[in-house]
Amino acid sequence: MLDLDRISDQVPPGMGKVVHLLQLDEQGEPIVISINGKVDIAVADDGSFRMLVDLVDRLELLEVLKWATKDLDEGKGLSLEEVKEQARVKYGISL
Repeated sequence: MLDLDRISDQVPPGMGKVVHLLQLDEQGEPIVISINGKVDIAVADDGSFRMLVDLVDRLELLEVLKWATKDLDEGKGLSLEEVKEQARVKYGISL
């Protein structure tokens, strides 16, 4: 699987990878993907670019889900009852 941390060298701090790719597209910049300094893929047309953005978006979601699953496996997080209580207190609703 592609490691998003390894492809984020060019992403400014605090900016999501998808947002960065969209900005490059707006500027008309081609996206070049290299592995070990060798160009493997260059994306310049809109169709390929959109596919790349979708792929990165999905990979980011997978990374978040992986992190969240790890936390749940370690016993971190809230129980369903705790979530219900927080919703009742914060929004005045009963689930």
